[in-house]
Amino acid sequence: MTISSETLLAIFALQLALLFAMALPAWRTRGVSPSARLIGLGMLLTVVGIALKSREGALPAIVSNGVGPSLILFALCGMLRGLRQVFRIPMSSRADWIVAAVAGAVVLALCLVEGDTQVSALQRARMATHASATLALTAWWLRDLHRFTSRPRSLAARYLTVAACLSLAANVLRFIAALVAPLPREGLHAAVFVALGTVMVTSMLSMVGVILQLELRAREELKDANERLSREAFTDSLTGIANRRRFETDVEIEIARSRRKGWPAALMLLDIDRFKLINDRLGHPTGDVVLREVAAVCQRELRSYDLIARWGGEEFAVLLPQCDLDASRVVAARMLAAVRALSMPVLDGARVTVSLGVAAILDGEDAFAQAIDRADAALYRAKRSGRDRFVVADDGLVSEAPVAHAAAL
Repeated sequence: MTISSETLLAIFALQLALLFAMALPAWRTRGVSPSARLIGLGMLLTVVGIALKSREGALPAIVSNGVGPSLILFALCGMLRGLRQVFRIPMSSRADWIVAAVAGAVVLALCLVEGDTQVSALQRARMATHASATLALTAWWLRDLHRFTSRPRSLAARYLTVAACLSLAANVLRFIAALVAPLPREGLHAAVFVALGTVMVTSMLSMVGVILQLELRAREELKDANERLSREAFTDSLTGIANRRRFETDVEIEIARSRRKGWPAALMLLDIDRFKLINDRLGHPTGDVVLREVAAVCQRELRSYDLIARWGGEEFAVLLPQCDLDASRVVAARMLAAVRALSMPVLDGARVTVSLGVAAILDGEDAFAQAIDRADAALYRAKRSGRDRFVVADDGLVSEAPVAHAAAL
C-alpha cells in the first residue's frame, strides 16, 4: 500500500488545523501555558518530520529518512512532557530525551551508511530502531499516567490511555514489519501508513484528553479559590480562629439546635487585661504574639464542638453548647489558669491575664443579643473587681482572686 506525499501532507495539515482549533478556546480563556507550548511545538515538529519523511526520494536520504524520523521522536518527547505537566505527573530525569537522542543518532548513522539501496538490512534496522524508541517512550508515559493519577480514572486519563494503547499497538506492528515484512522500493510501507494514521487518531484523542483535563483543573482551582475566599471571609487573619461574622452565624445555628434538643448553652466574653499597655510598652508586634497565644491556649481548653472567635480588638467570644452555668464556671476557671500559665519570652518575664464574663443563653427572641449584653456587663464587672477573674451574669457572683503569681502587665 502506498500513499502520495501530497495526500499525506494534506491529511496532517488538516489534522493540525483541527487540533489548534480545538485548543484555541482554552488558550483564549486561560492563556498559553508551558505545557500547551510543549504540546503545540511537538505537534508542529511531528508535521515537519512527516513532511520530510513523505519526500523520500525527492530529498537526500539523510534528510527524509534520518532528520524526519528523528524530529518525530523529539516531538514525541516534547508532547509527552507537556502531558505530564497537564496531569501534574512528576518529571522523570532527562532519560526520555536521552532515548530520543540515541535512537535519532542511530537512525542518522544508518542513513549515512545505507547507501543507495532502499531495501536492505540497514533500512530494516532503521525502522526497528525508530519503532522501539517510540514504544519505549509511549510505554513509559502510560506507566506514569496510571502510577500518578488517582482512581477512579478521569475521562481525560481514559482518553490518554486509549491513545497510548493505540500507539503501542501500531508501533509493535511497525517493529514486526521492519523485521519480517517485504519492503517496497517506492512509497511507504503499509505498516508505516498504519502508524502514521494512528498518529493522527492518537493526536486527536490526546488533545481531547488535554482539554478535558484542563477543564477539570480549572474547576478544581475555582473550587479551591472559592473555599479559600470563604475561609478568609470568616476567619480572623491574625489568630486563625473564626471572626465575628462567622461566630454570629454559627451561634444562631447552635442556639436553634439547643432549643430543639432542650440543651442548655452558655456564652463567654474574654478580654486580655491591660492589653493597651502591652502595645504601648512592647509594641504592636508583641501584642499580636499575645493575641495569637491567648487564642491558641483558650482553644486548647475547649471541646471540639465549642465555638471561639475573635470578637474585636483583644476580646474573644466563646459559645459552650450543652453546658449549663455550673459547667461554664469550670471552663472559665480552667481558661483563667491556662492563660496565667502562659510564658512568653517577648514579655520579659511578665504574665498575661484575662477577665471573663459568663452568661446563660435563655429562651426567647434575641436570645443571643441579650446573652451578649449580659456577658459584656459581667465582663465589665470582672474588670472593675480587679481583673484576672470571671463573673457569671445570672448570679452576680465574682470568682475569687487567684493566689499570688508573677506580676502582670
